[in-house]
Amino acid sequence: MGLKELQIPGLNVQEPWAQLIIDHKKTVETRTYPIPSKHLNKLIAIIETYPSNAKTARVVGIVKFSSCFQYKNKAHFKRDEESHLVSESDIFAWSKDKKKWGWKISYTKRIPNVKLKANSRRGIDWCSYTSKYL
Repeated sequence: MGLKELQIPGLNVQEPWAQLIIDHKKTVETRTYPIPSKHLNKLIAIIETYPSNAKTARVVGIVKFSSCFQYKNKAHFKRDEESHLVSESDIFAWSKDKKKWGWKISYTKRIPNVKLKANSRRGIDWCSYTSKYL
């Protein structure tokens, strides 16, 4: 199989959640905004970032998100904890001040680490890399 140059959207996800997504242990990604519909059912790179080193990032895999839904309240968010793996004590836990959305993960594939120069953007960004694994 030959090399492919790809430019696909990439989602910045802090560790350890990036690995949990790729291992399909985390089946819902939570955000404070809905996924743009143009990204549903499309390949998106998971860019693993590290809070202790803001200048380092790497692509660890690719995913597809099949749907998106809004958590209605704290109880709804708590009931779904086995899917999103965000505990009540986590910095990404439910907050009455911010809406929470769940992005259902329908496909994951691990790829060998591809190091990137991280930028200061959060959320979905574009990334380019060459891979023989897709």
